[in-house]
Amino acid sequence: FVKVYKHSSVFKLLEILINIATFQAIVSIIFLLVPSIAELYRSFVVLDVFTLQEIDKLSQYRLLGIGDMRYATAAVNYGFMIWAILLLRHNKYGLLGKVNWYSITIITLFSLAGILSGRTFIIVFLLTIPYVYFLKGCVFKDAVKELFLTFFPVLVMGSVVFIYLFTNNEQLVSWAFELFINMGDNGQMESESTNQLKDMYILPTTIDTWLFGDGR
Repeated sequence: FVKVYKHSSVFKLLEILINIATFQAIVSIIFLLVPSIAELYRSFVVLDVFTLQEIDKLSQYRLLGIGDMRYATAAVNYGFMIWAILLLRHNKYGLLGKVNWYSITIITLFSLAGILSGRTFIIVFLLTIPYVYFLKGCVFKDAVKELFLTFFPVLVMGSVVFIYLFTNNEQLVSWAFELFINMGDNGQMESESTNQLKDMYILPTTIDTWLFGDGR
């Protein structure tokens, strides 16, 4: 890295990671909008039958990128990349840090890709508020201004894209708003995936497991 770039720094590394994430997001969206391209890609990937069936089912309404960039992993990655862009904007570094419309466009892309990858992205998105607050030296006025100038265009552009996607994909609507649909149906804010996640965790019953761990 140091040999390739004359002026290597953490900011430069973040810029490269953002570019990689941008490529991944664009490819993932193409896979969603043009399923035939996604099928062509997956024909070159060795997958077991169960995984392939799951991917075929989920790819109808969720973003599935190249490699293991999917589900919550992708959602968290896109969230962290938004934080990286905000840091570059704060330090006026590179194209992303200096050209406002470009950075907002990429943040919009990552926001859409994050939400369509996993609902975990909502948590990361909410954590962005205190992140910006600390980035602005804990000055409330500056933090509110940065959040408004950055994310108001994101909400507007994102809403337009979502409306387009929702009108053409009923499964996407059911998945994206599953928590609220279940809340209306049975009074409990839950989803299939969150219930599965809760069932995966078993509290240890012995002191040895708590202190040392025994794989249980």
